[in-house]
Amino acid sequence: MVPRFPSAVHLTLIATLVLALAGPGTRASAAAAAAGGLREYEAKAIFVYNVLKFVEFPSAGLAPSAPLTVVVLSAAPLPEFSAALSGKTVKGHPIVVQGHATLEKLGAPQVVFIAADASKQLRDVIKAMQGQPVLTVAEQATDGADLAGIAMGISDTRLTFEVNLDATETAGLQVSSGLLSLAKTVRGGKRRAER
Repeated sequence: MVPRFPSAVHLTLIATLVLALAGPGTRASAAAAAAGGLREYEAKAIFVYNVLKFVEFPSAGLAPSAPLTVVVLSAAPLPEFSAALSGKTVKGHPIVVQGHATLEKLGAPQVVFIAADASKQLRDVIKAMQGQPVLTVAEQATDGADLAGIAMGISDTRLTFEVNLDATETAGLQVSSGLLSLAKTVRGGKRRAER
């Protein structure tokens, strides 16, 4: 289970994965996380940011130069998540972060991050986003996190994440092999079955 307020060790582990995913432009931020300079949801936002570098959205779901909307579904506001993504762009798309406590206000995002405190809504989010070009990211402490495109958490004192290719392929998303090679577990998917 992912603790709500992680220890310095957990933040260092999160930072290690962030460093593994980071490109040259984000290594300084990841290094700050490794030094314990980031809070839990800042580190998780950087993780999501770096994951987005490995995901291709269909052109119908994200027009060139259009904002990439990340919705944070959480019972409590997570300003550190938003602040960590403020001013960032991915593949020419400026990132816009919205925080919502309920599913009804999700709109049409490209990414939904489901915090552990919103776990009761996860299955409804997955159902509502079914077939839409949306990457769902859930904390592994969340019941049903295995249904999300990506589930992240701490296992045996290490930050790990799992990729559900069935979920990402149903959403029309392409996940690069670079990201898949870093995942603890990769489940489902046509690409995987064809190997």
